Amino acid sequence: MTKTILIITNGVEETPNLVISELLRMNERFVRVNIENFPITTSLCMSHSKTGCVARIKTDSDELDSSEIKSVWYWKPAPPNLPQFFDDGITKFVRNEVATSLWSFYTTLKAKWVNPPLVGTKLLEDNKLFQLEFASKIGLNVPETIITNDPDEVTRFAERHSGVVVLKPLYTSCIVSSSDELFLIYTRKLTTKEIRGEADTIRSCPVFVQQYIPKKLELRITVVGAQVFSCAIYSQERNESACDWRHSDIASLRHETFQLPANVEDKVKKLVNTLGLVYGAIDMIVTPSDEFFFLEINPNGQWLWIEQITGQKLSRAIASELANI
Repeated sequence: MTKTILIITNGVEETPNLVISELLRMNERFVRVNIENFPITTSLCMSHSKTGCVARIKTDSDELDSSEIKSVWYWKPAPPNLPQFFDDGITKFVRNEVATSLWSFYTTLKAKWVNPPLVGTKLLEDNKLFQLEFASKIGLNVPETIITNDPDEVTRFAERHSGVVVLKPLYTSCIVSSSDELFLIYTRKLTTKEIRGEADTIRSCPVFVQQYIPKKLELRITVVGAQVFSCAIYSQERNESACDWRHSDIASLRHETFQLPANVEDKVKKLVNTLGLVYGAIDMIVTPSDEFFFLEINPNGQWLWIEQITGQKLSRAIASELANI
């Protein structure tokens, strides 16, 4: 029996289409499930008996048994679209039941994951300190970091670092207002004077603050299995991208394929492997003195623009991992 690749994603992004094109080229069988369609037009059935757990997922166009799945690509699934019930308490109850059903389904799949959602989503994306600790143990340079809602602690931290630090979101850089307006929060420098002026705000919401690391350039390093794709982003060529390259027209910002030193490449591969991942998008800084500083690893990090600008075959590498080639 030909085994199938399950793609757990959303129906909006273009990114999965590139991997799907590669899978078609490889004559691989796959089923795409856009999770926002569960439970309205997508159904799950899971059962347990003496022989173990089995599961089946059914969409408008496909039906797949868990025993048929050889690998799973977990790529940015959207929240399920739920009907609005007459009572908010019932809506919350249904939302929790739906979420728990999905996690139960995921745990029944004894297949290769890119990436395991329990590790990628629950452990890494929500825990920057955990990432930094692991990277440091492997031998990568990491910025000194503090997370606190005590403005005095932030002030003392800044004073230890020449009075200038960087402020970053801890969980997400996006805010959606009650009127559905989208606001993006970018990394920015913060002085001790500004910290004192924001004392009340800091008390009401913990902040993620790091020492400021001077930049020669920035790196997006994408690890897929044993392959490492490194891209230099020349953020310092523009004022608006100097602190955060996302605060710029990314498509016109200079990107180039970058050759990592062998010792750094070995460490990023070890990091991804030690964390139990197959895929990892790593952000690093190269300083003017050519030191390499690890910032973070995103187990579900974007890569489409890197492939489009540099021609690096990331979609092919991901498809090959899923196909076990």
